[in-house]
Amino acid sequence: MKRPMSPRSRAVSSEKRECRWEWILVAILFLARPVAAAEGLEILDETFPDGVRVRCEVASRGDGRRFLNGFYCRWDAGGEKVCFGQYRDGERDGKWKVRSPGGAWEERSYGNGFLAGTVVSAGSRASDRKPHGDASLIVARQDVRGNNTAEGCLLGGLPHDVWVFYREDGSRLFEGTYWRGVPEGVWVAYLADGRIEPALISGVYAQGRRVADLPPWEPRVRFGATATPGPVAPLPVPENPAIASTIATVFAKGQSGRTSHEAMILSGDPATVPHVLNALLALDLATEEGRRRADLAEELLLRPLFAGNDLPCGGILSGASEQDVRLAVLRWRLVWEVVRDKPMCLLVDIPLAKATLASSGENVLALVGPPSDAPPERNFSARAQKAEQPISKAVAAGLDWLARHQEEDGRFDCRDFSSRCGSGACDGEGNIYDVGTTALAVLAFLGDPSAKQRAHHEERVARAARWLIKSLDPSTGRFQSIEDHYVFEDGTTGCALSPRGNIESAVAVMALCEAATLFRSPVCAAAAQRGVDYLLSARNPYKAWGDDWVPAGNNNMSTTGFCLLALVEAREAGLVVDPAAFEGVMLFISEMTDENSWRTGWVGKGGYSARQPGLNKRWPEKMTEAMTALAMVCRILMGEDPQKSVALRGGADLLRMQLPFWDEKEGTIDYIYWMFGAHAMWQMGGADWEMWQKRMFDAVVKTQRQDGCERGSWDPQYDPWGHEGGRIYATAMMLLALEAPGRYVRSGS
Repeated sequence: MKRPMSPRSRAVSSEKRECRWEWILVAILFLARPVAAAEGLEILDETFPDGVRVRCEVASRGDGRRFLNGFYCRWDAGGEKVCFGQYRDGERDGKWKVRSPGGAWEERSYGNGFLAGTVVSAGSRASDRKPHGDASLIVARQDVRGNNTAEGCLLGGLPHDVWVFYREDGSRLFEGTYWRGVPEGVWVAYLADGRIEPALISGVYAQGRRVADLPPWEPRVRFGATATPGPVAPLPVPENPAIASTIATVFAKGQSGRTSHEAMILSGDPATVPHVLNALLALDLATEEGRRRADLAEELLLRPLFAGNDLPCGGILSGASEQDVRLAVLRWRLVWEVVRDKPMCLLVDIPLAKATLASSGENVLALVGPPSDAPPERNFSARAQKAEQPISKAVAAGLDWLARHQEEDGRFDCRDFSSRCGSGACDGEGNIYDVGTTALAVLAFLGDPSAKQRAHHEERVARAARWLIKSLDPSTGRFQSIEDHYVFEDGTTGCALSPRGNIESAVAVMALCEAATLFRSPVCAAAAQRGVDYLLSARNPYKAWGDDWVPAGNNNMSTTGFCLLALVEAREAGLVVDPAAFEGVMLFISEMTDENSWRTGWVGKGGYSARQPGLNKRWPEKMTEAMTALAMVCRILMGEDPQKSVALRGGADLLRMQLPFWDEKEGTIDYIYWMFGAHAMWQMGGADWEMWQKRMFDAVVKTQRQDGCERGSWDPQYDPWGHEGGRIYATAMMLLALEAPGRYVRSGS
């Protein structure tokens, strides 16, 4: 009887079979290489300074450019093989074996450089193919003129493997490889004249960040870019005689124009960048006067337009050669071509980097890189769920109302938003809570169940995030709403601060964390970290939070709940959070929760929500379970299982007895309760969520304004806190309630 193999023997045998299979495939690929292309081939076997070894076949074109054609194999610095296969005319072709970042081998099938797929948009150079493995789609993204802007392969809806991005004229902008939506491996950027630019986007990426310069062997054996500069077409921009005249005036004033009014006008609008670049490229750089004008424009126009940031590889230097000046201009153009479609980078990261990232010493223009379409660490997959049509329409209408009432500086003005109205101004002003309303609006935009629409909201989110960051007090780290000309009850005028700075700071941290995660903004992340540090400093020792800016021993459930949500967002965004804060909050929630009724109180065990005497007493405390719902959300985010937790089951039973119901006379309306209740019951799932969702639809969707400028908003006067938050607050809260299934993935899924 044959002796069974031990597990170790089976593993060794498997490794031997794998090794034999690999070398058999290598031999087949070598023998099957195109005969016609074999003429003039040379075998390259070279170990580069970084330890990478490449063995491949290289051919030459008539213009002297070399390209890969035939067998290719690469080893990393440790001598481990990372990929092997065949190239045809510079493109990957046929079967390949590639080692993933995790170390596992994957087999891939290529045609014309792309993974085999099923769908090809018109204009793609690839042809229809059958699905192969997980790679199921080849796409060519196009502009309105039908020109390809990018093409590559999708894996599970995310860019994966080789992608190429193009300029409007069809020339390559940059290319490289993705790993499930994240730039991974080597990326190469091309200047407008066809040369590789090695100091900016080009380089080695790991988890979406540039970690090393471009290896010297990559341009030579893989991309075959020209070393001879080609012609450069101007950037396609509409003619603007006013800008052209202003640029000419700056040039004419020479050295005396270094503080000219014309330069200040141009440097205040990023839209003038392409006009300045075109003017620079039109200069005769062979002359001393042309180079002098280029130096002047770089100092007065380009650097101010990029908020004073210089290129990480150096800008134009006075007295530089014609070639160096031209190279610097093309480098500035490359940066613009990449960031112009990234509102968060253009409006936030570049302008605010020096102030926000000063301690890091990192040049923000060095952060500019390939687009990353990967989902963040926090799982937002639930947002891709198709919402019911009436809810989708309500969300779209609400976001449209918010968009129409955003101020020019990016904020959502709690008091004077009606200044954005046309005929028939909206009513429902609030108080001094611009930070809070702006942050809530950002969360509403980022919670849009349509992933496509979320991308369209980036500019509005970027403008709002920029305003939030500017509202950060650099000395304390607190986000603070301030009104310099506030009219007090006694008729006097003066500077007033928001009385709920801790809640506003918490919501601002939440908004910036989501913006930083979804748009990969280092400036948003840095500002959010400052806010987190402030919240941690304001926490009462071993406990939670109240409304005091410094620990004073006063705790309440509403402030504590918002602060905990902010810390959860921060933790998921990769920020530094003291874990002791979570322990203190859970202890406080336990103290506020009655173990008989499972109701959580605002400041007392098993009590009810807060009410202000004379302002919102017409909304009975017993008609809401806002604090219970908030405590449930906190418990779930801290890991309690909705299917096993007695406290969550008891809380859900209380919420089922107080389902959303619109009754203006009885005072049953409570937007903050409905928002947190939606999140809590979504997490509970099953019959809890079904009951809540049905009643929420009747109470929320059917009461959305359908008339006038208020169309898409919700009336604040029917809510106990509407007098403080106003129409912006009311609308944002109701949108967050409708978006609950996408805010946090259901526990256990």
